Amino acid sequence: MASPADYTDDSVLQFLFAVADSLDACADRGTQGQWALSQSLRTFITDRSGGIVCAAVQKSNARLILAASPEGPRAVAVLLRAVADQPITEQSRPLVDSAFALATHYNQEMRLKAESRLRRVQAAIG
Repeated sequence: MASPADYTDDSVLQFLFAVADSLDACADRGTQGQWALSQSLRTFITDRSGGIVCAAVQKSNARLILAASPEGPRAVAVLLRAVADQPITEQSRPLVDSAFALATHYNQEMRLKAESRLRRVQAAIG
């Protein structure tokens, strides 16, 4: 995907909102409750009630998986909406660029299909 400068400002903001909405929807469908490394089987991720969320996890990946618990994507969604609620100015451009990079990562890795919101600058002019 190109940089946010390749797209209209309005479509970049709409993209951020769309990714945020998709992240919330995914979090709502995921296993709820606080995820943790199992105390008995150190390669299992469990929820608060002890139910298995993920089994036979390589220990080096456990922290990454724990960050993907429903609260992780929800926090990212809040951040993306906060950025998208602000007008794009020269001062806010670095923040928007960073939020765009984060949203692009989630959009691609989770196959959220929010890129349909983006409109190229040249298409808007022509």
